[in-house]
Amino acid sequence: MSEPQTPEGGHTPPAPEAVAGPASGGDAAGSSPAPAKRTGRRRSVLLVVVLGIVGALLSAGAVAVYLYDKATEPDRSTPVVSADAFLYAVLVEDAECRVGL
Repeated sequence: MSEPQTPEGGHTPPAPEAVAGPASGGDAAGSSPAPAKRTGRRRSVLLVVVLGIVGALLSAGAVAVYLYDKATEPDRSTPVVSADAFLYAVLVEDAECRVGL
C-alpha cells in the first residue's frame, strides 16, 4: 500500500476532528450542522407564518368585496321595482350613469 502524501516540509495536517474538537463533549460532526439546520427550520416556520397572514388578508379582502357588492347592488326583485328605478333615474335624477344599470 502507498503512504499518504504529505505537503512540503513533511508535516501532516491534523484530522478534522482534532481541529474542530468537541466543544460540549458531543460528536464533532453532529455539532456543526445543527445551527444550519436550525436556521432552515426558522426560515420554514417564518415562511409558513407569513403565507398564513397573507392568505388571511386576501380572504378578508375577498369577503369585504363580496359584502360591498351585495350591499350596493340595485334592487331588482320584481319588474315593477326595476321599472320604477329606471324611470326615477331617467326622469327625476337625470342620471345617465344609473340608466345603464
